[in-house]
Amino acid sequence: MARTAARDGGPDVYAASDAALVARRPGVAKESGLVVDAVRLGVPLIVSDHDPALTKALAGHDWARLFPTGDGTALADVLRDLAWSPLPPPAESAAAGLGVPTAAEQTAFLTELKDPC
Repeated sequence: MARTAARDGGPDVYAASDAALVARRPGVAKESGLVVDAVRLGVPLIVSDHDPALTKALAGHDWARLFPTGDGTALADVLRDLAWSPLPPPAESAAAGLGVPTAAEQTAFLTELKDPC
């Protein structure tokens, strides 16, 4: 059975990363959890501006770089700059500032039994 980073070494994968890249098509607002995981684990972000709410939440943070969705040249520029000037990690308080639940809160939410009505 193939091992997955999320199950076997997710935090190690993030810890070895200079940044996490999230790029989507315009209008695709659903995130896969990558943004939440990266911020929680202190990994800087490179994110396309596909989701206006996410763009607004990340704008102005020194640990996040935004680029226009579908603009390969802009993404290449961000990646080039990253090679010469790494982004700082998000502070431990960054996740709370973005409204991201703690790992314990997320675990409780995912494991809480729901009343079927």
